[in-house]
Amino acid sequence: MRSFPTAEFADSGQRYPGFAYNDALQVSKTQRTPMSYPRAGTVWRTDDGLTLTFIGPSLPLLTRTRNDINNNSLAFILQYGSFRMLFTGDAGAEAERRFLSEGIDLHADVQMCVTNRSRIPSSNFRWAE
Repeated sequence: MRSFPTAEFADSGQRYPGFAYNDALQVSKTQRTPMSYPRAGTVWRTDDGLTLTFIGPSLPLLTRTRNDINNNSLAFILQYGSFRMLFTGDAGAEAERRFLSEGIDLHADVQMCVTNRSRIPSSNFRWAE
């Protein structure tokens, strides 16, 4: 956020003490970047036809999971024409079960899995086929 202009800061609303997260919040505040809290079902569209359809988190936020912070990650499907890319953030098995129980169409040409080298394995490979 320091290196390029940011029009909006999307946040799950799940607060935690991580340095990078709190640094990003501080930079956002200093730069007066608007905050948004997209939820499952929120859709962002660009003028050229790209869409981001958020699939998580849903309300109420998950609690008492193996890792509430990861399970409440922003997750979305990026679509451009017929190309679909699934970003599950750091979602664990509990969040993935919620995606499935909500009937979300998870098919994608590319899936981006856990991003922080989490030691908590997800069930991604069981449902990604």
